[in-house]
Amino acid sequence: MLDCLSFQKATGETNTYLDEIFQNGILSVDTFFYLGGLLVTYMTLGELEKNRYNFRLALILRYIRLTIPLAFAIGYVSTLLWPPINGPMSELLGSETGCSENWWRHIIYINGYEYARKLFHTC
Repeated sequence: MLDCLSFQKATGETNTYLDEIFQNGILSVDTFFYLGGLLVTYMTLGELEKNRYNFRLALILRYIRLTIPLAFAIGYVSTLLWPPINGPMSELLGSETGCSENWWRHIIYINGYEYARKLFHTC
């Protein structure tokens, strides 16, 4: 963000409100993650005080909460995304079959344990 501000001062460019939203987007993302973590911590501490916290149930709910959007994203990438992509730079995105062959690695969260040469051709 500081580089953008110094560039604008040097060139004398003026910003629109849309430029400000994009330049300060990192602040919005950090605030979102901070509030999410604060909410999870507050709810967990409340359950720990009442001795009702179930760690296994928390892990299962977290897995479900994260896996459902991931499954939809993998389904989109492996079915609907590849047909419109066709051009000289399409090879940089990986192979079309990578996501349809390795989707299960992403669903059980072991996709980071593949060999480095195969990482480029996954979802």
